[in-house]
Parts: sequence; C-alpha cells; structure tokens
Amino acid sequence: MKKPQTKLLWVFPSFGLGPAADRFATISTAMGSGYDHSICALDGDFTAESAIGPSVRWRRVAAPVKRRNFISLGSLWSYRRLLSNERPDMLVTQNWGGVEWLMVNRGPGAIPHVHFEDGSEPEDRPGSPDQKRAWARRRAFPGRHRAFVAPSRAMHKLMTGDWAAPEEAVHYIPDGVDVAHFASPPREGRGRMVRLAAVGPLLAEKRGDRLLKMVAELRKRGRDVGLVFVGDGPERSALEAEARALEIDRRVDFVGDQHDIAPFLAQFDVFVMASDSEAVAGALPEAMASGLPIVATDVGDVADRVDSANQLFVRPPSDESALIAAAELMVSDKALRDRLGLSNGRRAAREFSKEAMVRRYDALFRDMIRRAKPLMLPAPSTSAQSA
Repeated sequence: MKKPQTKLLWVFPSFGLGPAADRFATISTAMGSGYDHSICALDGDFTAESAIGPSVRWRRVAAPVKRRNFISLGSLWSYRRLLSNERPDMLVTQNWGGVEWLMVNRGPGAIPHVHFEDGSEPEDRPGSPDQKRAWARRRAFPGRHRAFVAPSRAMHKLMTGDWAAPEEAVHYIPDGVDVAHFASPPREGRGRMVRLAAVGPLLAEKRGDRLLKMVAELRKRGRDVGLVFVGDGPERSALEAEARALEIDRRVDFVGDQHDIAPFLAQFDVFVMASDSEAVAGALPEAMASGLPIVATDVGDVADRVDSANQLFVRPPSDESALIAAAELMVSDKALRDRLGLSNGRRAAREFSKEAMVRRYDALFRDMIRRAKPLMLPAPSTSAQSA
C-alpha cells in the first residue's frame, strides 16, 4: 500500500528572491517525494519559484486577502478558512507575515506549526516607540503544537525573551552554506598586498567608515593592505568620499552587488566586519567556508560562529584600537591567516553546511508531525465572518 503524502502549507510574506525562498528550495528538495508542498505568497510574488527543484511536488495557493500592515479581524477569518479548506498536516510560516497564522492556528483544532524568523526590525522590540508588532508577537507566540526556528543566537534570545516563546519550543538552526561551492584553493604566498573583504549592504550600522579608518591606519604603519566592498547601499557615496579624504581610494574598490560572491571570496585574504549591530551575519559562514580568517566586531553571533582559535580577533565595537590591532596582527602573519582559515573552513563544514541544516529541519518536521494528531479547525460560519 502506497504511503500517504505529508501535506505542508508554507506561508511567505513574499516568495521573491531571498534567503527564505532559498531555504525552502534546499529543504523541499532534500525532503524528497514523501511531501506535498503548498505555497502561499501573501503579496502574490512567486519570482523565486524557478529555484524550486524539478523533483519537488508543489503548487501555488492564492492568498485569501491582500496583506495589510497590521492584523485585522477579516484577515484572521480568511486565513482560518484557508486552513480548513487546505487541511495540511503541518503549517510553516515566516517572519512578521506569519504572526496572524499563529493567532489563527491555536486551540483544540491546532495543527503542527513551525514558524521562522529571519531577523527583526526596531518596531519588533518592546522598547520601540510603536510597540504593536512586539505586542502582537507576545500574544501569538505562546501555545501548543508549535515550534520556532531562530537562525541566530540573538534571534533565539529575542524569541524566548521579548516575544515570550516557550524555551523548549525554540530551535536554533542556522541557515546552511553550500560548502563545496565556496571551498577555495590555498591563498597566494607572501610579497603582495593583503586583500580585505567586506561583504554586505552598505548601511550606516555596518560601519564601513570604521573599515576605511582601519585601512588608512594600517597603511600608515607600513602594512600593504587593500579593501574591497562587495555589496551596495545608501552609504556608498559617503564611503567613496571618505576613502578619497583618507587618501586610500586607490586601495579601496566598490564592486556592487554580486549574484555569486564565491569567486570574490576566493581572491581575498581576510574577511572583515565592523558593524555596530548584526542580527544574522549572512556572509560570515560563507567566508568561513571559503577558508578565510575573520577580523570583526563582537556583535550578534559572530564570536559564537567563528572557530575558537579565531575568537581573539573578534573585538568590541567600542574599541576601535583593539580592532585595528587585531587586523594588523592578522595582516602581518601569513601562517596565522592560513591556520585560522583552515579551522574556520572545518567549522563551517561541520556546523553550517546545507546538509547539517537539512538534517536539523528533517528531524524537527518529523518530530512535530509525529507528536501531534491534528483536528482541523472548522470553517468559520457566515455569521462569524460578518461580525
């Protein structure tokens, strides 16, 4: 007798290009033919559907209502009816757009529910001037038959603290890296400029200006270093002007956004970060997989992610002199760079590979479905909808 398919309903604020769609493509392909996937994009954007593997059984589900900025009673009833009509074995939701589904999928008829959070905005925290989103999460997160996935330790802390999710329900599962794709041959030897890589959007909180001052100071000390910014953003013009003012513009390149950063990482010697804050340092495990040593500020999960031997080079954002000293030591010692790059590469393969990520999700999904025997929510009555 053929084993019945496990039906998953995935709800995305948008299924456009980005980490959420990439994660789905990786997980759904690895989970194999035992699953049917229904995808609902609340904004109607399915741009990323081309990333889904040909072996994945999936279909579109039309959003029942147009997504609004905040929760409405009408959307709650619409989502509840869609759940009743679809009758999935498990519901999977993402970010702020999934909070209403957490409110709907509760009580005696709740089905297993996994909710992802990729990052947070200032208004998601209780201390913000507008606390509605933080309040909504505190109302929605507690409950049974649900699990929460945090891609970083910082997000794990936010979920269990400010958002009141039960500790046992929150799972730390970092996004996986294609380790083989980022693997790089050994870097060149001594006798040339040491190339520093800064990867990510050029935003004020990323503190690209701090990196420029670092390069200027290292060059004053006789260190032959250069810096490349891989990424773009609103701070680019200001950073270009700052590089000219520091007279290092010939040693600083801006290459803009790149679809594939692996070839760029292979050309660099050190990965650098100088952020004041960081929820998930997306390029960090990719740099580690490329065999790069890290010099960075101690924000988010940086110190937790790099290999223990590299943690000495993760310094407080408030101590710029310590960050420059760490960079100078790294720049001046090729053997040290090789040793730390090798240990970071091994840690990336062990902890942050796509295979490790898929194993964790597979175990979580199977456990959620096995432990819960769902009774589907009844469809709302006409009178309830008009109330």
